[in-house]
This record gives sequence, C-alpha cells and structure tokens, in this order.
Amino acid sequence: MLIDKIIQLCSKYEKTMKSLSFIPAAEHAIYPSEMLPLCALAMKEKPSCVIESGRQYGFSTNVLAEWFRRSKTKTISMDVHPPTSEAEDRLKSFLKVRLFTGDSRPLIPLFASAEKSIVLIDGPKEQSALDLVEELRGKVRWVFVHDMVNWDFSKANPNNVFVTSDKRYRARFSYLDCSFLTSLGYEADSPGGGMAVFKLF
Repeated sequence: MLIDKIIQLCSKYEKTMKSLSFIPAAEHAIYPSEMLPLCALAMKEKPSCVIESGRQYGFSTNVLAEWFRRSKTKTISMDVHPPTSEAEDRLKSFLKVRLFTGDSRPLIPLFASAEKSIVLIDGPKEQSALDLVEELRGKVRWVFVHDMVNWDFSKANPNNVFVTSDKRYRARFSYLDCSFLTSLGYEADSPGGGMAVFKLF
C-alpha cells in the first residue's frame, strides 16, 4: 500500500524536516508533518519544480524554498490574492521561488505540462481541488491536496491514495508539529487539515 512506501521514505528525511523548525509558524498553514511526504518524494523524483496553489502567509512556500535551497528544484507559488507582506518578507531571499497572482486552475496544467513537476494544492478546496487532480492525470505523477481530513477515501485504491491523518502516519511523524503548534498557542498534538497524496500513474 502507498502508506507503507510513504512511511518508509519519510523516515529517511524526518531529521531534515525537524531541522527546519526554525521557520516561523503561521496560522492556518500546512503542518510540517503534512509537508514531509511531498518533500521526501521530491528527493526521490527530483522534479524540475514544485507548483504550489494557495500561499497565504507563505509558510509552506518557505518550507519548500529551504528544502530545495541546495538543489535545482524551483518553487512556483500561485494564489488568487497578491502576496501578503509576510509572505514577501519570508521569501525575498530565495532566488528559485517565483510568485504568481491569479486563478491557479488554468495555470497549473500549463506549467505541469512544460516541466517535470510535483503539484501541491491548498486552494481550491474540496471537490474543486479533486477536479483539478483529475485534470492533471497524464501530466504529473504526484499531486498533494491539503485539508482533506474529512474527505471519504474509503473506496479509493490504497495503492494510489494516502492521507496524513492516517493513525499510523500520525503516530510516527506528528511529533514534527510540536514546536510549530506550541509557538502558535495550540496543543502539541492538535490534528491538522490532512494532506492527501495522489499517485496518478
């Protein structure tokens, strides 16, 4: 099953994610443990870029920028709103981060077709996000969708779909979120929005 492969791969890179705990946390951001599968898979797949949809305060973009600081992988971050001052301040020193403003739904398939990419969707949400996943079939191998903890994947093929809210995964890696959560005033074991991992081919 995909979860077994994800846990094995993430075990190789959890220390690297832990080392990024210096990145300032932000409200409503993707948790570090939820970012880990994407970052770990990128080490294996070596994409030209990670395409991010939904940026807000730039925490996840900051994680990607730091993770790929010494690699050739660049980060393309899109949001319907212009970059916030906090996001701009976080990301101003990263030369391989490109920020775009606009609706990501028509843009992501175009970017994904042009380069070997991994896609992170944190907006649009729910069914609109899943519709975008379907549009990306044949263009990218891996798509990550945030805030899917309440979505029913019981009928999905466990070889192709995995969610970080899975008990086995949380038992293994949720400790990575402790400093992130406590810095924001939350309990150290507060559950996140859940990152769904889709293997499209």
